[in-house]
Amino acid sequence: MTHMPFRSKGETAEWRLIYDRLIQLDVGESIGYDEISDLLGRDLAESRNPLYYAMRKMEETHGRTMENVRKVGYRVAIVVDPAGTSTEPARRRTKGKKSVDFAPLISDLSGRIDQVLSQLGAHAQSLVAFDRRVVEVERKLVDITYDTGQFDSEMTKFQSDLADLNTRLEEVANQLGLLTDWASARS
Repeated sequence: MTHMPFRSKGETAEWRLIYDRLIQLDVGESIGYDEISDLLGRDLAESRNPLYYAMRKMEETHGRTMENVRKVGYRVAIVVDPAGTSTEPARRRTKGKKSVDFAPLISDLSGRIDQVLSQLGAHAQSLVAFDRRVVEVERKLVDITYDTGQFDSEMTKFQSDLADLNTRLEEVANQLGLLTDWASARS
């Protein structure tokens, strides 16, 4: 029986499962500890060696590395050669320290910022137009309220005049009634 120094825990090595997921991520995207644990089928805290190996492979093949995001997981970053001249593999030239170049991410964001600013401008114009409509409606409501108040005051005056006329009519009717009574008594 031959002794095997390393046995794979499944059809695919753990580092390869992680590596295949990491290369799908864009610069700036993150992968959580839980997602890595799900990929491995075990808790990542038991051994991070497959993660570290996958990170080295990604650095060598894609020029990207992972930086730790506390209590979240890892974020994809670009490996930068501080001198900019080395032809050694990225792992050796950084001597364990990984510099991150955010320039591509920033240039990508600047295009998005312009897009967001133009959308904000359109929304601002819509809000200004809406505010103008609200002001118009408020003015109309004030006019209607004034007109209603004026109508109420005219209605009150009309009712008062009507009451006065009814009183006069009763007086005239009474006088006519007296005259009617006097005329009927004469006949």
